[in-house]
Amino acid sequence: MSFSEIIGQDRAVRRLLNAVGSGRLAHALLFVGPTGTGRRTTALALAERLFCLAPETGGGCGRCPGCRRLFSGQHPDLIEVWPTVRLSAPKDDSRVFTLRDSQGVNHALVDIKDDALAREFPGTRQIRQVQVRELIRRLGFKPMLGDCRVVIINQAELMGVEAANAFLKTLEEPPRGTTFALTAPDSGQVLPTIRSRCQRVPFALAPDAIVADVLRARQGLGRVEAERVAALAGGRIGRALQMDLSRLDEMDRALDLALGGSLDRQAAFELSGQLGSDRESARVFLDGLAQRLRCQADSRDMETRRAAVRGFEMVLAARRDLERQANIRLVLDGLLVGMERRRS
Repeated sequence: MSFSEIIGQDRAVRRLLNAVGSGRLAHALLFVGPTGTGRRTTALALAERLFCLAPETGGGCGRCPGCRRLFSGQHPDLIEVWPTVRLSAPKDDSRVFTLRDSQGVNHALVDIKDDALAREFPGTRQIRQVQVRELIRRLGFKPMLGDCRVVIINQAELMGVEAANAFLKTLEEPPRGTTFALTAPDSGQVLPTIRSRCQRVPFALAPDAIVADVLRARQGLGRVEAERVAALAGGRIGRALQMDLSRLDEMDRALDLALGGSLDRQAAFELSGQLGSDRESARVFLDGLAQRLRCQADSRDMETRRAAVRGFEMVLAARRDLERQANIRLVLDGLLVGMERRRS
């Protein structure tokens, strides 16, 4: 959670520390980069530095009451907003909460923080107007432990137009001591009215060698296994650390099949069925395809290079569709059928 734990994002970390140290930290930041590159972790590290009672050169001290409360997930001046799914009726489930809108209508919502929750609670994920109004209400009170407050808005690209309109004035003129940190895969996916009021902080993909080093240090993997995971992680350290190692062989077989040149329509549909159970598995598959196609694009054979370039463009288009919350199976069906046609 501290800045020292963030690997591969030296430029972003240095920029934030310099801004805090000079007293010139923007009140609204937009952390932009692929999922798994440490955007939320960095936002939490920034919160640690701002809440810390005895800050050090590299961030928070990790020992004071402010840091300890943040580590335990119980700091009252940290507010996180996530995309939600709206349920048809309240459930007896601690993850479900109810907010009342300006018309007096109750909305039963659940925060969708990962793909497991998305599978359990299917529906349209969105940051809703009722959530923004609740945030504004909470910001009307003074911070409880100090003179600052941090608001992390995860997946800001999923903020609806009505929610954004309700948020604009607060984003532009926040209460004293409030810092907003929004995360998104690409600034172009965030509504213009929101992104224009934020200072952009880019996050980059890490080289495979760095990802492999992190895996060896934190999970004790051997060199070969660490390199295999790093190759599938696509430069995302967060993804690499969370990857199910038991599925490595399955993913390698899927990639071999997709690029093997013998995938008919029926086999393509069967493969997309295997991979389409969750969005993160589909992302891993697409990034693995992209990496292999980059290697094929270096071939001396002209036809191989052309087919690789066409395939790479298809993968990029499928990746964009996936991040726009398109149906996973439909995205993979179209891609895999197209991968065979690109050779003709």
